[in-house]
Amino acid sequence: MSSTQLTSFLFLFVTSSLLPAVANAQIKSPNAHVDYSVELEPQILFDFIGHDAFGLGVRAGIEVADPAFIPSINNTIAIDVGLGVMDRDTCRGWNNGRWNNGNNNYYYNGWNNCPGTTWIGVPVDLQWNFWFHKNWSAFGEAGLVLEHWSGWEANGFEQDGDFDVDPNFGVGGRYIFNSGTMGLVMRINSMAHSFGFAFYL
Repeated sequence: MSSTQLTSFLFLFVTSSLLPAVANAQIKSPNAHVDYSVELEPQILFDFIGHDAFGLGVRAGIEVADPAFIPSINNTIAIDVGLGVMDRDTCRGWNNGRWNNGNNNYYYNGWNNCPGTTWIGVPVDLQWNFWFHKNWSAFGEAGLVLEHWSGWEANGFEQDGDFDVDPNFGVGGRYIFNSGTMGLVMRINSMAHSFGFAFYL
């Protein structure tokens, strides 16, 4: 399955989270959701900034407000912290470029024969959850991500080993199994799209 197909599947999953069964909707019932303190989510990461990129990650969400900003509806706030590692093909669409390995500059022309990138990211987000149904919820998140690059960075000429702090935004949806202890989480995120299998503690 290509990264475009994965992104399309992710988009359909997330949007379906916004359309739960109306008869069972619980958005107007504060606290009518799975009772948990921590959401632990191992992840598959993919399609970073439109390039072919795949990796693994983990996130931990800690609930800090229930109900949250709107006391009359079923919403919560969590602090979400993660760690992700990806390998990325960085040469797509570039005709000329430079790669710096810390000692020497290397120049190339064309699509081939340029080094790839290993990316490590540590996101810290504020996550706003909306619980529409006992099994379905959607969320938006915003925060910062600490990023480390090793190799070629295709969005500028950054040196090997650079650190950056960038804004991070995302939307997602989750499906929780009837037991309330496990679930599936998918997100569209400026750092990396993801699919995860979550545990609720």
